[in-house]
Amino acid sequence: MASDLRTITPIPKDEEKVPSAKLVFYCKKCEELVDAKQTKKKFTFRCPKCSKEEIAFGTEESVRNHYRIKT
Repeated sequence: MASDLRTITPIPKDEEKVPSAKLVFYCKKCEELVDAKQTKKKFTFRCPKCSKEEIAFGTEESVRNHYRIKT
């Protein structure tokens, strides 16, 4: 049986060795990951499929965990 536990690795002391995380956008209306377009407002994005502004964003791992998206 596969385990759902993640292993925690210590943060490297050198800042340049810290891996960058991928930023993704999730449309709450379409319920899928999309390539959102930024509106004129600072942190507001629009879905290219449904044209709604119900977009959540964050690291790929955090969005998948929060919205329970299967890989």
